[in-house]
Amino acid sequence: RYALGVALFCAVQLLYLARLRRMGAGLWLPLRLGLTGAALLLAALAGLLNPLNALALAYFPELVCNAAAALALGRRGRMFGTGLLLFVGCDLCVGLHNLAGIPAPLAAFARVGMWLFYLPSQVLITLSIPPKE
Repeated sequence: RYALGVALFCAVQLLYLARLRRMGAGLWLPLRLGLTGAALLLAALAGLLNPLNALALAYFPELVCNAAAALALGRRGRMFGTGLLLFVGCDLCVGLHNLAGIPAPLAAFARVGMWLFYLPSQVLITLSIPPKE
């Protein structure tokens, strides 16, 4: 059920985008579409495009753009953006962990690194939610 899991991550990125819009961030639509389109095209040309890869290649540019959009808000988006940036690191480690034939030291780092990035990312994202008044 990997495809379902990645599809849910895509939905979360759309929720984060809605939150960023409420915070006053731009959509950055040309960049989002350009990165996703380029990633899908390169995967197709390499013969690597399948439904799971397509979902991942749609998800990751959204995450990167959301992190950049949050950080571009300055102080208001710093904690949220840093959390998303750490999430980028986590996802890069997950990707490395799932690659076949990577060197053992890199695989070992990825196995630990995904958690080293994931846990603080979730804390920062959660703490970035403004308190209700």
